Amino acid sequence: MRPGRDNIAAPDLPGGMTWVGAEPESMPALTAGGPALVHFLDFAQLNSVRTLPYLNEWSRRYREAGLSVIGIQSPRFPFGTERAAVAPGLAVLGVEFPEGGMHRACNYLCPVVRRNDCANLQFAHVRSTV
Repeated sequence: MRPGRDNIAAPDLPGGMTWVGAEPESMPALTAGGPALVHFLDFAQLNSVRTLPYLNEWSRRYREAGLSVIGIQSPRFPFGTERAAVAPGLAVLGVEFPEGGMHRACNYLCPVVRRNDCANLQFAHVRSTV
């Protein structure tokens, strides 16, 4: 599903999120320097884990060109809300970009996936909530 117009700004990241790694700047600040890729994942789900090597590589390869990669932990199971489980799990998986969330309420952000360098929503992906 695509929005009816191409200049919809993505919302800022909600305040008070728990972060593994450095807390990123606000969304307007991130997109001022280039595109931002926000990836919704669950470190305990195979489909999410399979994408991580690509995201790590894109982050490493295109960071100097202005790409910001951010992960949002959107857990399916209760243990995925616990920082004590998430932080070591992400470390074992080699996640190199900031990861936030760790609560099921993060699902409301799911339409925001990738924004172009004009700070507008480029395309949308809607994930069904559990």
